[in-house]
Amino acid sequence: MIGLQRRYKDFVALAAYLVGQERETVPERVEWIATRNLPTHDPQVATTLMRATAAHNRFIELPVYHIVLSAAPEDSLDRAMLERIADRVLDRLGLNEHEAVLVAHGDRPNRHLHVMVNRVHPETRRTRTSWHDWTPVHEVLREEERALRLRQVALPGRDVRDLAPQLQAYERSVALSREQQAAEAEANAARARATRLEQIVARARATRDRRDQDLAQVYRDPQKAHGAYLAAVDREGLSAATERLREGPEAFGALRTVERSRALGLVHTADEGPARAAARAAATAAQEAFEAAGAWRIAAVAEAERAGHAFGRELAVVYQDAQAARTAFEQLAAERGVDHAAATLGKEPAALGLVRTSLNQQTNHSDVQLAEATALGVEAARAQARAKAAAATPGEGPLEPGPELTRSELDRAMARDGALRAELRALPSPTELERRLGLALDRLPPRSFGLLKHRVTAPQFAIALRLRRTFRDLALGREEERDE
Repeated sequence: MIGLQRRYKDFVALAAYLVGQERETVPERVEWIATRNLPTHDPQVATTLMRATAAHNRFIELPVYHIVLSAAPEDSLDRAMLERIADRVLDRLGLNEHEAVLVAHGDRPNRHLHVMVNRVHPETRRTRTSWHDWTPVHEVLREEERALRLRQVALPGRDVRDLAPQLQAYERSVALSREQQAAEAEANAARARATRLEQIVARARATRDRRDQDLAQVYRDPQKAHGAYLAAVDREGLSAATERLREGPEAFGALRTVERSRALGLVHTADEGPARAAARAAATAAQEAFEAAGAWRIAAVAEAERAGHAFGRELAVVYQDAQAARTAFEQLAAERGVDHAAATLGKEPAALGLVRTSLNQQTNHSDVQLAEATALGVEAARAQARAKAAAATPGEGPLEPGPELTRSELDRAMARDGALRAELRALPSPTELERRLGLALDRLPPRSFGLLKHRVTAPQFAIALRLRRTFRDLALGREEERDE
């Protein structure tokens, strides 16, 4: 048996052909008519009902699905056999609940049955795709040939079925290679940024500690002296304030004194000489600490902006209005704390805004997206707090006792890179797949290559065309080199 499938736009035109209303047809052309999931056997009424059902889905352009089942002339099939085969085909295609009209024709030596199906479901109004339907239809026909003892025909395109998973593996392998390269570049960039930020933090802390030690050698109250120095920087600028600290340290606070005895210990004097001598080193240390704290402040602001952008991008995947969801998250974090806001985002995302429909339909995917958004939300909140603290305390640098800048982005990038590498290792290498596919595609008969288009996706068929052309170009090049 042979099975053919096509899609059309209009039920009326196809029904007119099936029931023999065209001028060149004869009344004896139609042997019998049957319907499925319709309350009538009248083809005209059935067509009207099918058009009404399809009208509920305004996005579909080709609602009519036409299947032709044709037997060999020497095979005698009665109505029960044809209906059985048609029902099995509809069931295998997932169309057993859809409206259908079956019209048997007897105007040719071979018995054949036309099945007009509505691709729009009568209750759910969803459209049944007909992509890759060639294979399941012919599998049913081969099974029925054996069950009904009909003349058996080998299923064409068996080699095509072997090529389809290889093309799918090659497509995935190429995509994974690109994703892995991007993940590796992202991990390297995150590693470089984390290293640079850690160096900034280390310098800010080291210069701050040295400044405090040097100021303690000059002033009785080094903390008060440092405050006066920062005020002078605001008024006069860094260079001028540092120069005054170096040359006239007494302007910033009371100097430390050393008590010295003269005249056989009868006269005692307070000596400020050591403090004034130490002022030059203290001024240099204060300037270096101020500059290092400024670099830390710039880095903290940049990190907060980066974390905020990353959080916003992830929220756009989860929410229809990402900005409103972010505002709700930040408000909740300010009122109840970051941990509470993160728990709400991870467990009750609808409390922060309208969640995208696609996320609700994919449970596993939504869990991953919410976990990623939660982690980025916590990181963004903490980075923002660091930036505010840096802006509120100029000249101080990092205030927290632990490592201020987390390496969470680097950890995520490295984890993604590792997962992609593991998946790549489980697949054959793209080079080996190219060689095997190119050879197999070159040997594929023209008819089988045409069938391949209905077995794989459009991008995979484009890959097949490219691989076959590349293989033939290489083979032609080798032949030309051999001739030379």
